Amino acid sequence: MMTFNIKNWCILPTAIGDFRMYDTEDETIKLVSYSALEDIGDKPLFRMHSSCIASEIFGAQDCDCADQLNESMRLIASNGEGLIIYLQQEGRKHGLSRKISAVSMMQKGNCDTAESFERLGFEQDIRDFSKAVAILEGLGINAVKLISNNPYKINFLKKHGIEVE
Repeated sequence: MMTFNIKNWCILPTAIGDFRMYDTEDETIKLVSYSALEDIGDKPLFRMHSSCIASEIFGAQDCDCADQLNESMRLIASNGEGLIIYLQQEGRKHGLSRKISAVSMMQKGNCDTAESFERLGFEQDIRDFSKAVAILEGLGINAVKLISNNPYKINFLKKHGIEVE
């Protein structure tokens, strides 16, 4: 089970509102909530989000990752509570070099992400959400309202005992 110090947190002021960022003691995973963790309900709004440098840092227009994260934050803020677990898993955990190859294939080969991964011989999605599940378990959360339509995320959570709405 993942441990982290819920006493070590700070306010994360954003254009959407003031969130809380918690120390997970793991630089590859961030935990952000809108309310105090102690005030999170039994089935919180929840987003597992993997890093996307192109969209989130540089504002790439051919990717909606930053939009997905921002919309999740808006939903959580309007709900008054919820969690985001942000994971360093660039390029569906293939890494930035392979992601660049896949995007280049998409641009040159006029294909989508899935097809470019296939052409390059990459597995479609090798992300591991075990740390996110461990955090949920550590918080006593066994059911979430997932902000995602990704069947891989849904199945991963269900397979690891988290009820998903």
